[in-house]
Amino acid sequence: MRRRYQFLIAVIAFVCLGLGATEWAKRSPWLSERLRAPIQAALSQASGRPIALQGVGGGLSGWIWLQGVGIGPDPVGKDLDLSVTAQAIGLRFGILNLIRGRTDLSALQALRVEDPKFYLLRRTRPEGLSSVAQPGDDWRKALQGFPLPALNLDLRSGEAYLHTAGQAPEKVLSGLEADLQPDAQGWRLEGRLDLATGGRVGLWGRSRADMSGAQLQARV
Repeated sequence: MRRRYQFLIAVIAFVCLGLGATEWAKRSPWLSERLRAPIQAALSQASGRPIALQGVGGGLSGWIWLQGVGIGPDPVGKDLDLSVTAQAIGLRFGILNLIRGRTDLSALQALRVEDPKFYLLRRTRPEGLSSVAQPGDDWRKALQGFPLPALNLDLRSGEAYLHTAGQAPEKVLSGLEADLQPDAQGWRLEGRLDLATGGRVGLWGRSRADMSGAQLQARV
């Protein structure tokens, strides 16, 4: 997995350094489209999932923005899985590292996800439980199979849905703000959830790197 992410970062770093001008994608939609396909292919190879991008933007400010992002489910076809869409995903690079030719994971410092929508995909609805009452174990299990690099991760203006096969997606979170910070033990999390049924929950806690062993505290 680490080699896949190194390959991805090398591709994006080459794009960032080779253009040498800020706001390049906004000024040249043609160039943005030419770059979209190879970056989309690199992301798919790194994650092992189908990826769709509508465009690429950024420059030498340190941020590269992937616009109109769709991350599909694992092709293996799991009983529980996640798919994600986002208006934009920002990748922040350490410019000095890029200039020095370092294109491994140390050159990528943070991810920012704008307006994400998370879909928990379930093949069947558990008997005797409504989808809203289903414990958070399903979400944790799905997250354990979702590729997350060990970087600062900032989620803004998100929503979450349950999507059981054969049924329409059901919104369970109308708002999601979260800040994930990696450390030696795994992840530290602080965030806020706005329930679709009303009410707000503050969250903080930690988990292992694979999202297992989560210890969360909530404040309503």
